[in-house]
Amino acid sequence: MRKLSTKIAILLFAILITIIAAISTLIFLINSEKLTHFIEHRIKADTNFDIRIKDTHLNIFSCLQLKQISVKWLGEQKQFTLECNTIALHYNLFDLLKRRIKGIDISDVQIILNAEMETAINSPSSHDYGLKPFSLKDIYPEHLLVENISVNNTQVKITAGDYLFELTEMDLQVKGIQPATPFYILMSGKFSVSNPSKETSSNLYGEIDITTKYSLPDDELTILNSSHFLVNDSEKFLLNGKALSILTSPEIHCNISGTHHLEAFNSMIPENYKDWSLNGSISTDTSIDYTAKNQSWTMTAITDMSLSKLGFASPDYDYFAEKISGHIKINLNTDSNSRILSFRTNGILEPFLIQLGDFTTNMRNRKTHFSLNGNYDTQNKNLNEVNSTLSWDNLGTITTIGDILSITDNPHLDMNIELKKIDNSAFFETFAKDTVEYSNPVLFNTQIEGESSSHFYISSAKKHLTINGHLNVNNLNLKYGDISIDDASIDLPISLAYPRSKTVIQKRDIPDSQYGAVQFKKLSYGPLKIENIRINPIITSNNFFIKDPFKIPIFDGTIDIRNVSVENAINSDRKFNLGFQVNNISLEALTTTYNLTPFKGILNSSVMSFRGQGQTLYSNDEMKIKLFGGEITLRDLSINNFLNPMTEIGFSAEVNHLDLGEMSDTYREWGNITGIINGNIQDFKIVAGEPSSFEIEMKTETYPGTKQIVSTKFLKNFVPGIGKVLDKVGFTNYKYAVMGLHARLENDYVKLRGAVREDGKELFMKGAGMKRLEIVLPNVDRRVPFKTFLNSFKGILGSDIDDTQVQFK
Repeated sequence: MRKLSTKIAILLFAILITIIAAISTLIFLINSEKLTHFIEHRIKADTNFDIRIKDTHLNIFSCLQLKQISVKWLGEQKQFTLECNTIALHYNLFDLLKRRIKGIDISDVQIILNAEMETAINSPSSHDYGLKPFSLKDIYPEHLLVENISVNNTQVKITAGDYLFELTEMDLQVKGIQPATPFYILMSGKFSVSNPSKETSSNLYGEIDITTKYSLPDDELTILNSSHFLVNDSEKFLLNGKALSILTSPEIHCNISGTHHLEAFNSMIPENYKDWSLNGSISTDTSIDYTAKNQSWTMTAITDMSLSKLGFASPDYDYFAEKISGHIKINLNTDSNSRILSFRTNGILEPFLIQLGDFTTNMRNRKTHFSLNGNYDTQNKNLNEVNSTLSWDNLGTITTIGDILSITDNPHLDMNIELKKIDNSAFFETFAKDTVEYSNPVLFNTQIEGESSSHFYISSAKKHLTINGHLNVNNLNLKYGDISIDDASIDLPISLAYPRSKTVIQKRDIPDSQYGAVQFKKLSYGPLKIENIRINPIITSNNFFIKDPFKIPIFDGTIDIRNVSVENAINSDRKFNLGFQVNNISLEALTTTYNLTPFKGILNSSVMSFRGQGQTLYSNDEMKIKLFGGEITLRDLSINNFLNPMTEIGFSAEVNHLDLGEMSDTYREWGNITGIINGNIQDFKIVAGEPSSFEIEMKTETYPGTKQIVSTKFLKNFVPGIGKVLDKVGFTNYKYAVMGLHARLENDYVKLRGAVREDGKELFMKGAGMKRLEIVLPNVDRRVPFKTFLNSFKGILGSDIDDTQVQFK
């Protein structure tokens, strides 16, 4: 019996020695870091991770401690780094035998993830890191209780594109971890989102406070309703939801909601707009669903957004908006296979007030309806299958369908834009009337009716833009000031290219079937009325053409318009061509229409061709006006800067055999004069409606059978300062040998010379007969202000009436 006891004692001692030796060996291997190096080598060989542990210490009775742990992802690019100062496992040896751990403390953790934008969208799965999915409940020791896990002072940096997302001062507390009972996980800390490339301070910052409950048997994480995060220390977002099968085939369903005031988001405004004011509030309710299975995943996010009295304003109030309210719904969907982000957006805005520079509108009590749908290719940076609509109550709809390729680098546009049933009156009232209320009162009071529809195809690539389509307007009625158009219609084909068209098209090459049509029943301009006009225009390859010659019936005659073209219309080197012929225009009908003193005459011309380039039009042809028994020939016609208010009109003219008797019969209030006058007008220029230069030479000439007599009334009307002298003499009429002048306008002054130079004097009129009356210009070097000269020729002799010289011989 004693021998048996001895043997048992020896056996127990041997077992104890073996256990002590094994524990001592384990402690040696751990504390000498040999076991650590072996584990590091195996992990590196079997996975894509490089793990380094600088120091390991094991106290068999109370603690296992790891220091300065580093984990790196070994891919083609360095994307993931985890560094930790200390991991400590605290236990009591006897409690450990009962499967009970006092706590796990992790401190000073830093995680860095560098990712491109598409990497951020298609986040790495466990497969990407060389890990196989597993269930925590399958590996967690049965009946093991971990009293507490704490992770303190954690910092996370995630770089995606130009943006940096940071979590700082993060603390994590987990208490009472055991398989049978759900346990709580509490996380708190701070976050920020910034753009380091712009060297600005944080655009967005805040705090996170999340409470969750985890069930180990169900592998289910519940985000409790008390969870939230604060943005900019004031805007609170509530967070709740569930996450299932986190480490196998995760499913995440969560909701984020809150009401936010725009003033709190001033830090997100770009630097150039920091001094702009924001007001109003936005309520959001976002649900996110994420499902992963068989190494692939899908994600859907739906946001309901309510806007309440949003507004903004620039410091000078040139740009502002007020009372923007409405509802917007945004649906986003993506998955790991297609790398496509699909979006569906629709919304409605209540009437609001907005001013953008000169543009102003209060939407005239009309609601705005809009939608925007499409797919974003995160790899190729393309927007595909874009489909948008924009409409307003009782106004019309604008739709856009197409693709935008390479949106971040040299965008390629391939879009169809359609305007459907745009009510011209409603469109003008909504988007134009408020803008011109004070700057253009005439336009503000404009009345417009009818309906417009248009369809355009827009394509752009490598800084080249093309637009092709049709503009259609039906039942157009317009009243603008003295201009009115009744019952007009427009069908205009349009083909434009920017900056220049690569296709050269001549007018003769365009088939008749490609031209459009513009027609109106009646055009009125004051008392002038023109009826039943039809033209056939087209805009093609930046050129504007009108197909056929067309006639404008006017003043008992016609104006024939032909050869109308504008080449390179949108470029500065545009070229103009215009031809017209005036046929039998009645000057009597013209003067009667405009309530002028009627006189007889016929206006005719040969075909006059205008050509031009840039902002200049000119013609080498002539126009003849038959008037007062003679003829006026206009030539050297030109128009400069005709696309701006300082338009300049130039011409020269020849006056041939005008009968002054017929003229005075027409304008009897002037007084009587008989004779024949000839003359020339050279380089007559009118700028902005005012003459700027001319040289005029007019002189009467003697013809057999034509008397040269002028009445006292005529002289008193046109020559100031001689009325009293003529009244004293008492003659009613005077004979003259010659009458006329030579006038030159330069720099707003007129220099005058007489028709006859005699004895060193310039005579405006040289008398004839027994009692000869002669009128002398007072000073050959005298310059007269043009406005004085223009006042019905009063002031020919200057404003100093005493200088007027009248001499009788």
